[in-house]
Amino acid sequence: CSLSRGLASAAMDDDFVKEREATKDFKVRPETAKVGFQKGTSTLMKSFSSGFSGLYKKPMEGYVAGGYQGLAEGVGVGIAGLLCKPTSGLMDLVANTSEGLKNYADPLGKVELHRYRDPRRFEHDGVLRPLRAVLLPHMELLERLATYAGSLPALGGDLKIDVYRSHIALVEGIVLFTDKHCIYTQYNSPDQSNFSEPGVNAQLSADQVKSCVLAWHVHWEDLGGVRMEGENLILQADPTACATWDTVSMACQSNMQEQVYQLVHDSWSYGVEEFEEIVT
Repeated sequence: CSLSRGLASAAMDDDFVKEREATKDFKVRPETAKVGFQKGTSTLMKSFSSGFSGLYKKPMEGYVAGGYQGLAEGVGVGIAGLLCKPTSGLMDLVANTSEGLKNYADPLGKVELHRYRDPRRFEHDGVLRPLRAVLLPHMELLERLATYAGSLPALGGDLKIDVYRSHIALVEGIVLFTDKHCIYTQYNSPDQSNFSEPGVNAQLSADQVKSCVLAWHVHWEDLGGVRMEGENLILQADPTACATWDTVSMACQSNMQEQVYQLVHDSWSYGVEEFEEIVT
């Protein structure tokens, strides 16, 4: 209760207050008087122990820290603790026992605090979705690539504030589409037995993500055109954008060329429109 908490603070022992708060579980309430009494008795014994031990520990600590003046202050703190700590523990005993008795008599009082639904957030498309505590593989990949993007400053620049849109898994790598960049990664592992099948927004494996190496990333604002040449998709820089690159390419098998081309083109259009809205 608040009164016992105030008495604990009046003991002028920060360690005692921290230990007292750390041992309290505010989510789990005593369901019966017996449970409440046991919980309160445990707190009372610790309070008595801390109060009596502080009577000789605090003067010693005060003397070591400040000589005779510290000794006098330590004696005062020790006496305050001897009076306040057991009293605080006794009040906790009464509070826990009475709360357990109340919860036993009232079934509604036994309700524990639980989350009714998982945390959620609005995504880039305006849809409210659950907030995941563990990053999905493609999000983990984007986060890892952001740390390496500084090694290619001549192309797309920083990736740390990019918002993921979609991705496509290819035979030789993965293409990530964000609100600002087109990012191409290549596999550096010859063993692809644990890799997912190529496809749009394919579920990526952990080994697949770990094997990805950043090949290039370009800003949508610098892109001037997209075309296919054989089995390669070519991204051409806009000559009016003063980009530091001319062309970049990615290998793309014939059965996925149309999908890749469409994704790049749509993401490019969306990214440029969003950039123009921000500028306006």
